[in-house]
Amino acid sequence: RSQSATASDRGKPRRQSISRDAARARDGQSVVPFAGGAPHITYEIMYPANLPLEVRQSAGNVSVDNPIAKIDVNDTSGDIHVTGSRGMVTTAASDGAVQVDDAHGAIDLESDAGNVTANLARGWAGSSIRMQSAAGSIALNVYAGFRARVDATAGGGGVVKNDLHLGKQSPKAPLAFLFAQQGNVTIGESQ
Repeated sequence: RSQSATASDRGKPRRQSISRDAARARDGQSVVPFAGGAPHITYEIMYPANLPLEVRQSAGNVSVDNPIAKIDVNDTSGDIHVTGSRGMVTTAASDGAVQVDDAHGAIDLESDAGNVTANLARGWAGSSIRMQSAAGSIALNVYAGFRARVDATAGGGGVVKNDLHLGKQSPKAPLAFLFAQQGNVTIGESQ
């Protein structure tokens, strides 16, 4: 099943999309007993661009493109991918990876069993970064000149800053909390 949404930003059409793969039972069979192949359904949803978005998913991948307002995605079994977010992004994946690209606002990302990756937009203006994985690695890619107070811990791996200079630590700088219980934490500069 996939979902997409189109929103308006002060009269200008703005395309936002949400999609998820078809659900499958643990044995790989379709959850629809009479369907031989994987079902695929698409929805078009119109909503105001400044409306916060909350997505709850139990099986399959979730993708959200260009959300303007706050977004909260919870996926029990599948990957989460958010691109071009303007507001705060909160995600929780029980069994899957989390990836956020071109983030402009605060991020709070976690996965119980998967990697967590964030690529910050140039000029990122968020107030905080929290990335956590119990059984996966953390990768934070930042722009040149990025400033933050970084608290990075890797319980079962290492912390790598890839020759990144995070500038003078200021109490007013945003906090970046990065924790991988069984993987590595990597902080690098976006290309």
